[in-house]
Amino acid sequence: DITDRKNAEETTLRHLEELERFNSLTVDREEKMIELKAEINELLGQLKLPEKYVIVTGDEDLTDYLEQEVDDVR
Repeated sequence: DITDRKNAEETTLRHLEELERFNSLTVDREEKMIELKAEINELLGQLKLPEKYVIVTGDEDLTDYLEQEVDDVR
């Protein structure tokens, strides 16, 4: 029946829109967190203190960071 299919499409579209809003909010939040961490690191640097946060921006950076952390534990 075409009505059932239309209803299913509308439900799927609403779910997709909800997921897109959620994704946008979480990405925006994460970008703000990265900015704040970078600012904290910069201020610590001005005080000649070590950075507090490692800022990982991509998959390669994350892999390198995790490998270094594992090496430090060994």
